[in-house]
Amino acid sequence: TVGSIGFAGSCSGESGVDCPPAVRAEVRRAVPIFGVIPRMSSPLPDHHATSLVEITRREGVLLIKPAGPSIGQREAPIIQGEVIPYLTEMGKSLDHLVVDLSSVTFMSSMGLGMCISFRNTAAASKSDSILFGVCKELLGLLSMMKIEKLYKIAKDQPHLDKLLK
Repeated sequence: TVGSIGFAGSCSGESGVDCPPAVRAEVRRAVPIFGVIPRMSSPLPDHHATSLVEITRREGVLLIKPAGPSIGQREAPIIQGEVIPYLTEMGKSLDHLVVDLSSVTFMSSMGLGMCISFRNTAAASKSDSILFGVCKELLGLLSMMKIEKLYKIAKDQPHLDKLLK
């Protein structure tokens, strides 16, 4: 019957094709949600790690830690694809977005765009955005591009702890 859902018009009786009543009932139930991706019954895991990023979610805080040493044209969209579902799922329950760049020493324009996208998504949920572990060279690049103004900068762990309160 699953295959028949994809052909709702041809199995609904409108085209003259006769289907068993059970299939027609299933098609009628499925048609209103056709094209809508249903929400998964199980939420995203609280900790998720790939070769490019580690994501941890806990009590309104989303910690994103990209693997270094660089975030370039290849890495940025992959990392973004991993992180955006977490930002979307957390929505208004997101209090703090923390991007830990302690492993990153270089970022291309696409990496910078990724950081802006994360911040904008978090800001739409009324969340604050914090950069942590930024090396001197990367901070210089972020400052030159005025991106550091979009984030609070945590200099060390005690400073981050204070910002998260």
